[in-house]
Amino acid sequence: MIGQVDLMELIHRNRELSDLSEMSFAIVQVVMDWLEGRGKLHLFQEISKNMKLVQQDRQNLYLKPKRIEDIKRPPMITVPAYREKFKNKIFTKKEIFR
Repeated sequence: MIGQVDLMELIHRNRELSDLSEMSFAIVQVVMDWLEGRGKLHLFQEISKNMKLVQQDRQNLYLKPKRIEDIKRPPMITVPAYREKFKNKIFTKKEIFR
């Protein structure tokens, strides 16, 4: 799923834009790795783990590099606690591999 956002106004009650930017950077790393591992994408070089965050002081904007490591987690359907919680639900192949 791909969504669109209007960054002219951020309405998010739990996270700052910088936190959301870091999360999205990590998610992109995981997705790219997943696609490459399944032969859907070929990268000519390794994905950078360094994100350049826009920072501001009193007079200037500048870029501050920050290392963001991706966290690969197993599909929820393979997590025993999740399977136990939803043991009465029958999962279709389409739901498992979407």
